[in-house]
Amino acid sequence: MVNQSEQHITMAMANENGLTFFITAIYASCLVDRRRQLFDELLDFSYSVNTPWLVGGDFNCVALPSEKLGGSSVNLQSMMDFNAFSSAASLSDAGYIGCSEGKAN
Repeated sequence: MVNQSEQHITMAMANENGLTFFITAIYASCLVDRRRQLFDELLDFSYSVNTPWLVGGDFNCVALPSEKLGGSSVNLQSMMDFNAFSSAASLSDAGYIGCSEGKAN
């Protein structure tokens, strides 16, 4: 384990060829201020990353309104925060393939 908080855990891994990479599992808070704290922590970590880095999990926010199903309306500020973090950390969305019906939130 390389880094952790209440909202994430980051591990260093290596493949059979010795390539080191990082994996970060996310379960972000529903509270905007706590989620911003997570984004700050991950952004700080991103500055030291010079190998592949896989980040995934539940960020409790969306990058696009079309990603939201049911529940309350999209929080535009949360969406902008998430997109600003993703861009600043040089993360890209790998997309999703699978069941399009899931838990509405």
